[in-house]
Amino acid sequence: MVVIAVVLTLLICVLVDKFLRCDTDTDTAVAVADTVPAVALCSALEPVIKVGAFRLQREFSYHPGHAWVWPECAGIARLGSDDFTSRLLGGVDAVDLPSLGTVLRQGEDAWSLHRAARCVPVLAPLSGRVVAVNERLRLTPDLARCDPYGAGWLLVVVPHRLRGDLSCLLHGDLARYWLEGCAAQVRAYACRSGHLSMPNGGETFDDLGEILDDVEWAALVRDALRTELD
Repeated sequence: MVVIAVVLTLLICVLVDKFLRCDTDTDTAVAVADTVPAVALCSALEPVIKVGAFRLQREFSYHPGHAWVWPECAGIARLGSDDFTSRLLGGVDAVDLPSLGTVLRQGEDAWSLHRAARCVPVLAPLSGRVVAVNERLRLTPDLARCDPYGAGWLLVVVPHRLRGDLSCLLHGDLARYWLEGCAAQVRAYACRSGHLSMPNGGETFDDLGEILDDVEWAALVRDALRTELD
């Protein structure tokens, strides 16, 4: 009986500790989220660079489906969609974000960006529990396009396996080479569609939704974002 009582006591202690840690994580995440746009103001970040026609924040890690991750502080990561994604729409009318407490799985649907009748679902760049969302996007969703690496962030999560998930993402020079390939892919679509008369020889893609028809656009979204459209 004494052994059972000791085991039960230890189990209760573990559960209480886990509960308290969960609350601490949530409080920390909310505090971090309140520093909007913390990632844009962080002195450790360099100005965004241009790769082909698209902006890239070199310090971030990127999922091949064009979502980014910034491990902003211990146990907390901020997520968003990259510049390439917003160019697919040309503008963002609405953003569908997961509810607080939602558990994301790396490589599965996480959020969606909308413009008119078009919708771009984006895959989660890592696994984790959603503890904060960018409420500013409800009133000003186009922040996700205008400032994708700053005020247009989408979620704050407590990662489940940050180191392992980051090892599957693209960063540094690898991210730059990958985005160069994406720019080449877009040029190929524009060439087939007869749109290489755009400024700078096809190097400016501010609104791909305007230059591609629905079939071409849907094919590019599937190829580039590695996701399925409804």
